[in-house]
Amino acid sequence: MEKYFDCFDYLTAKDIKALRHSIAHDETPLIVNGKTFNGRAFVRWEMDIETGEAVLILRSYYTDVCGLRFNNGKWEIERYWELYSPTTQKHINAFVSKYSDMKGFSKKEWLEMPMHHMPYRKH
Repeated sequence: MEKYFDCFDYLTAKDIKALRHSIAHDETPLIVNGKTFNGRAFVRWEMDIETGEAVLILRSYYTDVCGLRFNNGKWEIERYWELYSPTTQKHINAFVSKYSDMKGFSKKEWLEMPMHHMPYRKH
């Protein structure tokens, strides 16, 4: 695995750690308009074990922060992370604008959003 990353001499040790994590967990880096968020934001599909529906999950800094679910013809966001950070909010806003028809959220909107539990099968 180390030799594979040798060709990416511009990657930092943290970037390589993030890439290893994404490969191990079937995640894809979040890339919006060519921006990679320095390998700190990833997306993956999970299956809701209660409903059988697929949910697209955003992982920011090794934490599942939110998910997108297509329900009754519209996208819905599910908030899993109770905290707030400006950097993670950038990841969230890029995620929802890329994968749904929603716009981003302000800090106030994010903090007022109800929390959801994560009944998903883990890899």
